[in-house]
Amino acid sequence: MSTRYGDHKSLAKLQNSDGSFGVLLGTPNPGIPPWASFPLGECKFISVKLLTLLELEYAIEHKDRGRRELARRFTETGSHHYCALERESVV
Repeated sequence: MSTRYGDHKSLAKLQNSDGSFGVLLGTPNPGIPPWASFPLGECKFISVKLLTLLELEYAIEHKDRGRRELARRFTETGSHHYCALERESVV
């Protein structure tokens, strides 16, 4: 799943022409279990990966297949769910 958010000044270089920036939700990380048990019940961990502008455009253009490919590339590079404003795109 991916989503776009509105204008935010600190993310200007990650925004597309309509002022949106994107994140990819739920990229699995082999080092973190997807669920945890707590006294009041189960909790699902959902990662939030900030996308570069090229990655956002790729996700928009290629839809579900593109999001799966981005998740695969993030896993391949070991970046999984880690976010950084200054990182190279996987596209």
